[in-house]
Amino acid sequence: MKSRSITSLSSRLNLSIPLNKQLVFRTGISQKLKYASDDFLPEYRYSESASAVHLSANYSKGKLQGNAGIRGEYLQYGADDQQVRNKLLAMPALSIKYSLKNGNQFLFSYKKGINRPNLFQLNPFLMTTDPLLTQKGNPDLEPAIKHDLNLDYSWTFGSSFLRTGVFYSYKKDVFEYLTVPGDDFSLEKEMQKLGSLKSYGIKASGSVKLHSKITINPHFELFYVRTNPNEFAQANHIFERSAINYKTALSAIILLQDDLSFSLSGSYNSPLTGIQNDYHEDILYFVSLEKTFFGRLKAGITSAIPFKKKF
Repeated sequence: MKSRSITSLSSRLNLSIPLNKQLVFRTGISQKLKYASDDFLPEYRYSESASAVHLSANYSKGKLQGNAGIRGEYLQYGADDQQVRNKLLAMPALSIKYSLKNGNQFLFSYKKGINRPNLFQLNPFLMTTDPLLTQKGNPDLEPAIKHDLNLDYSWTFGSSFLRTGVFYSYKKDVFEYLTVPGDDFSLEKEMQKLGSLKSYGIKASGSVKLHSKITINPHFELFYVRTNPNEFAQANHIFERSAINYKTALSAIILLQDDLSFSLSGSYNSPLTGIQNDYHEDILYFVSLEKTFFGRLKAGITSAIPFKKKF
């Protein structure tokens, strides 16, 4: 039977060096290897190697805590019959937390990250999903860069806490499927680098204990998104656009007995704005029941969208 297979290997070594009670340095190295093959496309074999080193400093004194660090990563990826691509990346991060007398906190963070293209997004071979739609990846894709800024305020009351904040996100060299008309009234989709995305908004999350046996954990984001297509995208009749998006999530845990609990979690988002298309997702939820035996051993059952007839 034909199948797709992905093999991943990873190793990590970390070192912590306390200089005094307030300052701690941390460093480490890591290596990740990934190999992928597809029996439906025997000529396509993909490999990826990510070698990384990180260095950070943690400072804590009184009400102030801070962490600053940087991660360097050397990425090699490609298919057997293509030139291996190389990318050297530096990703700094900074977080600061200040605690008030009443236990509430201000939190600030900045982080630079990457979004690597996966096997299927790099696969250059044409795939026909139905008679009117074909799609293929792009082996020339490079990682997309992401910058995230967050400013939060959290407060506690009893056994509960809430956190509210504002955020800003900038994504550069975003890759998405470009959809263009093909022959015979068909559509062709090809993964391409299409431009950048900016978003900013408000968010709220927390953990609220409604009863000694009932806890809920809500999460909400409301944000403005604006696209900036590159020259290639504009040549394919893709232009700037903007929209208001939102994301919601909620989980609840009910303690039926001391050793028996029921939980429910779900999420729902508005259509999320991309450079060419909006991305829709149906509501997703899980229910689970968990039993604890002998104080330590746990067993349970989980079901995804159990009340939906089709998945």
